[in-house]
Amino acid sequence: MCRATPRVMEGVIDGKRGVIVGAHSVSLADLLAGIKAHPEISRAGMILCHNGIVRESDRSGSKHVRALRVNVDRSAIERIRSWGESRPGIVAVAIEAFEGEFQVGDDLLFVVVAGDVRENVFAVTREIVEKIKSEGVHKTEFYDD
Repeated sequence: MCRATPRVMEGVIDGKRGVIVGAHSVSLADLLAGIKAHPEISRAGMILCHNGIVRESDRSGSKHVRALRVNVDRSAIERIRSWGESRPGIVAVAIEAFEGEFQVGDDLLFVVVAGDVRENVFAVTREIVEKIKSEGVHKTEFYDD
């Protein structure tokens, strides 16, 4: 069960920038709907969605994860989103990074990228996720004894 920290943040719903209030107040479907309502969506030939979740083991597979704490740098997330939208062929980017304590299977990150062709969309989505992991979030894993 997610115990995310409530917050107020800017976001995109129905193609318009606005304020989103509350923890997990935005679903992947909400972000996808917002992207599809973007005024320039007709330039896109592909929308790619990423849904990062808590896995049961650390990256090496040697330790069992019982919980995960995530802190999010909102300004870094917005900077990364803006960077993604500036890349060639990209029409729109939406990101929702959740903050708080999470259990195995809980959602951590939604990224939705719309663009002209798959080569551009796949590459930019991967770069966005990597940038978020290195610049936008700090994670602490808690392991079983």
